[in-house]
Amino acid sequence: MENISIILRQLDINEDYFILTWNSDNNNKALTKKGITNNVWKFYLSAFFGSWSFATGILIFHYRELGFSFAQILGIAVVYEVLNFILEIPTGVLADLWSCKKTVMIGYFISGISFFIVLINPNTYIIYIIWSALSAVCTTLNSGSVSAFTYDTMQEINPEKYPRVLSRISAISLTTQAITIIIGGLLSDRIGFNTALLISGIGGLLQALVFTMTIEPTKIKDTISVIVKEPIIQQFVEKVKFSFSVLFNKSEVRFLLFYGVLVFILSEFVGVIFQPYFSDMGYSTNSQIALFSAGSLIVMALSSLIVGKVKNRFNEGYLLLILSACLCLPLLLLKFTFLGVPVFIMFFFAIGGGGIVLSDIMNRLIPSESRATILSAQNQIGSISYSIVAVLIGLFIDQVGIKISALFIGLGSILIFLLLFSRKNIKAIFYEGSN
Repeated sequence: MENISIILRQLDINEDYFILTWNSDNNNKALTKKGITNNVWKFYLSAFFGSWSFATGILIFHYRELGFSFAQILGIAVVYEVLNFILEIPTGVLADLWSCKKTVMIGYFISGISFFIVLINPNTYIIYIIWSALSAVCTTLNSGSVSAFTYDTMQEINPEKYPRVLSRISAISLTTQAITIIIGGLLSDRIGFNTALLISGIGGLLQALVFTMTIEPTKIKDTISVIVKEPIIQQFVEKVKFSFSVLFNKSEVRFLLFYGVLVFILSEFVGVIFQPYFSDMGYSTNSQIALFSAGSLIVMALSSLIVGKVKNRFNEGYLLLILSACLCLPLLLLKFTFLGVPVFIMFFFAIGGGGIVLSDIMNRLIPSESRATILSAQNQIGSISYSIVAVLIGLFIDQVGIKISALFIGLGSILIFLLLFSRKNIKAIFYEGSN
């Protein structure tokens, strides 16, 4: 301290002012660090409110009750995915150039409001098209932004804790969905579907309120940062070009991109057939379907917790191979009705665990400053890929039924997974584990 005092006097700097300023800066940093750490419990609370699925958990069954065909149901999905495709990149760039926090807050608010809009006329097809469009807007505002916000927060706290925190967020979300789906089914049977919509909307607004209390982490500037501020259009173009170059020019990221797209298509397909499959087995009330849906979410929650806890101990490549097998095998076995429950358990276990592994690897391989844009670009590619095949899948199900369509999709998925894992040099992207 004596040496510092001598230097300060030589530079003609007031020593008391320096000490006061130094202490103030460090106090501010300590307060910011504490605030960033407090983000974690706010993530958990936000996940709780945002997962009130009193209505959405039985939505496919509700569509069938309204008389919608599979083609119409998947038509709603196409509206959602096409808008996802259009909006993903702009919203990702918005988060990177403006604010992840504000982008997410707006998305959560739109999500909550959308439920109240459905209440205007909840029995017509067009209102669900509008709901699908609003859902696409809020999803694109949140998709890459939430993941980037969470990952960057954990980079400032402790990067090694990211998989565990992510798994807890996932478990809270899925468990809450499971419980609220059961309650929503009972409410729909006894009071009506509109009540389930109303409560779900309130949850969305509470989620937005909680997220306003978070503190946005400081992003690490990457190589595309410039000292001179460029025009906004030029910044937008540079962000998009850079994001797609990362996704397609880096072989390890390209592998994860194609793998994630296939997993997304399979999860969406099973999401469509899951409730009608059990309905065909004779489970025809909202409450019964809600119980099966809740069970699937509990399986995913347990899987995310287990994988989040053990992920760093095992080779990530082997984990993905096992999870890939658990995605494909159930589709081949759905033809056997007596195996329906076990094979769906296997499938949803793979979905829950796979999300944790993929998110951690992808976030590790992409630069921080463009993280939201890159993740949005990844989601955009998944959306357009699903949009291309969704209507065809819906028509195929209407023609040959759920079980035969699942068999063909399962066989095709096995071939694609084999092609992906046969690529050279993919071992380099996987963490080997601590054992």
